[in-house]
Amino acid sequence: MLGQEVQWAKYEESKECWRVKTNEHEYRCRWLIVATGENAEPVMPRIPGVSEFRGTLLHTSAYKDGAPFRGRKALVVGCGNSGMETSLDLCNNGAKVSIVIRDKWFPVETVDWFLLLCSRLIIGDTNQSGIRRPEIGPLKLKISVGKTPVLDDGAFEKIKSGEIKAANFFHQKNGHRKSSLPNNWKGQKGVYSVGFTAQGLLGASMDAQKVAEDIAQHWNSTTEKYCLDG
Repeated sequence: MLGQEVQWAKYEESKECWRVKTNEHEYRCRWLIVATGENAEPVMPRIPGVSEFRGTLLHTSAYKDGAPFRGRKALVVGCGNSGMETSLDLCNNGAKVSIVIRDKWFPVETVDWFLLLCSRLIIGDTNQSGIRRPEIGPLKLKISVGKTPVLDDGAFEKIKSGEIKAANFFHQKNGHRKSSLPNNWKGQKGVYSVGFTAQGLLGASMDAQKVAEDIAQHWNSTTEKYCLDG
């Protein structure tokens, strides 16, 4: 399924399996693992005159090593996590680094108020469909707890119509899984989650190992049962 966009996933009670529809194919599987991450798609800003630039133009998602930039001038656009880490690595590798920092901002409260107003006017009340809105705006939410706002591209209409059923697998307060440790990575009916412990890459790695071991255990027990039945 590499490079395919998942459009919906449904659980079939009668067959005890998941149906997953992508933009290319439909799959049936016994287990479903949610590991979408926060920032999957790189976004390149539109910069006037960039087509005339003769040097190396690189998005941070494709940045691997600062060694090729040793002794060269490098301009990093943006001072978020990726920008700061890239700047540091370039500097440690002997590049002459400059970083672009935005100097004029609207207050976070003003932007959040406007975004929430537009959201309510366009989408309406989400609580009736089982989706509770956070009490604070999307920017404040990202700053305070690190959660990324959700951009709706049609999924909510499917939820309202019942084509997609909302399952309450995560806490509404903090977005983390509802079940307690040590098995909070495991849901019901073969659904798992990876990377929602707020423990960074280490937590995601531990989740992935536990999920793989659990699926292997179920697979081996099922295979053994079939062999004994045969």
